Amino acid sequence: MIEFNEVIKKYESITVLDKISFTARAGESTVLLGESGCGKSTILKILTGLTGYESGAVMVEDKKLSPEIVADFRAKLGYVIQDGGLFPHLTAKENILLAIKPAVSQNNIFKIEYLCELTNFAENLLPKYPAELSGGQKQRVALMRALIKNPDYLLLDEPLGALDPIIRYDLQQDLKNIFTNLKKTVIFVTHDLTEAKYLGDKIILMKEGRVIQSGTFEDLFHNPADAFVKKFISAQRGFDD
Repeated sequence: MIEFNEVIKKYESITVLDKISFTARAGESTVLLGESGCGKSTILKILTGLTGYESGAVMVEDKKLSPEIVADFRAKLGYVIQDGGLFPHLTAKENILLAIKPAVSQNNIFKIEYLCELTNFAENLLPKYPAELSGGQKQRVALMRALIKNPDYLLLDEPLGALDPIIRYDLQQDLKNIFTNLKKTVIFVTHDLTEAKYLGDKIILMKEGRVIQSGTFEDLFHNPADAFVKKFISAQRGFDD
């Protein structure tokens, strides 16, 4: 389980996270939802140790996420960013295997053949370079790289945001299957309400560095906490009835 308790994060004089509190339960998918700049990606950067925070506490497995234990926590993480972050000079297979170098226990890692099946990635594409792959194929490679060491936690930072609608739809289905079957603790960042509804066991709706409402999609839709929640839902087509 991951908990944020009254976490404040500032960049110089700008407050990016303003007393953020939420819980991501073990084995569930928690979606951070909101407009660009509301602090969603900053939460992932804190969890990966890429940035710190001013006050409050981040708890992982009942331990405070301090600089002393962040390296151990990173070893349990799989992380996917929006553009995939693939190295252009490495093949798809080499990019995937990069996650288990130089020294990761071989006992629990997934085999590449299994990951190809899980992500609907054709094995004959493994020798290809990123420039030879489509956007959806590159994101599947990035997902396999995040999964290969069989992490306990999976962080995804708008991984589908730059994809065409049909490719995005297919990958959403693949991700739903992965979340359901692997039972990882997932934190998924998006600004798309449809995506949040489909992939999230729990949705955290944010605005300007604060949590406005959390719960299931039905909670937000039928019992909006304030006018912003109602406006956010009605602004996305298909949810304005």
